[in-house]
Amino acid sequence: MEKQKVRNASQLLKNWLVWIIASITLCSLAIFVIFWWTNIFRNAILAELQLKNGTTTFAWWQRPAVRAIYKIHIFNYTNVDDFENGAAKKLKVQDVGPYIYRETLQRVNAVLHENGTVSYQERRSYQWEGGRPDEETLVIPNVPLFGAMAFSRDISFMAQVTLTAFLSGLRAKTFVKVPAGGFLWGYDDELFNYAKPLISLQQQIPFDKFGILAVVSNFLYKPPKDLFTSSKKKNTCYCQKDKGSSFFGKKTCPPAGIFNASSCNFGMPTLTSFPHFYQADESIIEQIDGLDPQKELHESYVDLHPNLGVPIGGASRIQINLEARKADGVPFLGNIKDGMILPLIWIEVGISNIPEPVLNILHHAYYTANIVEACFQWGSLISFILSASGLFHILQKDRKKQQVNLHTKENQMNTVSGKIVLP
Repeated sequence: MEKQKVRNASQLLKNWLVWIIASITLCSLAIFVIFWWTNIFRNAILAELQLKNGTTTFAWWQRPAVRAIYKIHIFNYTNVDDFENGAAKKLKVQDVGPYIYRETLQRVNAVLHENGTVSYQERRSYQWEGGRPDEETLVIPNVPLFGAMAFSRDISFMAQVTLTAFLSGLRAKTFVKVPAGGFLWGYDDELFNYAKPLISLQQQIPFDKFGILAVVSNFLYKPPKDLFTSSKKKNTCYCQKDKGSSFFGKKTCPPAGIFNASSCNFGMPTLTSFPHFYQADESIIEQIDGLDPQKELHESYVDLHPNLGVPIGGASRIQINLEARKADGVPFLGNIKDGMILPLIWIEVGISNIPEPVLNILHHAYYTANIVEACFQWGSLISFILSASGLFHILQKDRKKQQVNLHTKENQMNTVSGKIVLP
């Protein structure tokens, strides 16, 4: 009786052991399939990074912890008087800077839509942080005047004469003296104040004072050399019409290394390039003294972390230029030739440092997630192999034991049968 109880307890324990090992085998198989053949784990992580009200991710998206630094250089024209009276054949510029500003970005009026998109508005402000003082006065091209000249090319000759009389009354000059900070972010300009109501009839003006960075919409994992090049095969829609041509008339594209950004900037005759016309056509550089394009100083590039894919260094550099577009009835550009390109400013945008909390999130989002995923992948594989082997071993052992017991019983039956037959 006692032996029977021991056998029953042993069988119950063995059944429980088989059930537990079988469960481990099935769970390991399920985890193996999930982590090797599906993206459930990665999708769960990405779901935590989605923009949702009340989450840390959403708060950081609304007010990014990483703030960009703008290092701005302005081209100061040093020989304007000599050039205008014919004593100098070329304009000469001096690269003045950097004026260092830090950007503060806020995303406001955010609305999360049911289709997974979000609509919002951006507020950007810039605070001077160092470099040269932006109160110093520089001599720069009168950008509103150049804009009026470009506009006047497509109006009638009588309208051009009227514009000339108006500009004469304002005593408009080709070059003006303006504080560096005012030139960048906004200064009072009489011509712009008069033109603003007319421009507002066509498109909304989001600034009260004229500033080159208020007008121009600004910014590369080593961009191609022809990034700022337009041709008949590439970006021809940005090339300007020839003087006097119809709307569908012939267009002239700027030289290599220069991109016409007029259509993006309220029709202002602005062009973009690399600083100091780096990688641009030599003919542009030769028009003005004081330019010195250098790869180390004027190239754009970004260093990416090989695993995280986030920027850890580099520089994004762009230059804003002004194109002279003369009109026959508005003789205000003096010795400046039609089509001449005048450099205004160039900007280097970068990030001084990434806050520790952001680095920690990036670290955990990549390394910790990968370690966890690898542990589940290989752990489930090893667990499946071991548990399946253990289960097979137990079942195989039990099968052999049953065969032995069956064989023993058969022998006993044969022995008993033999004893019965002999008498």
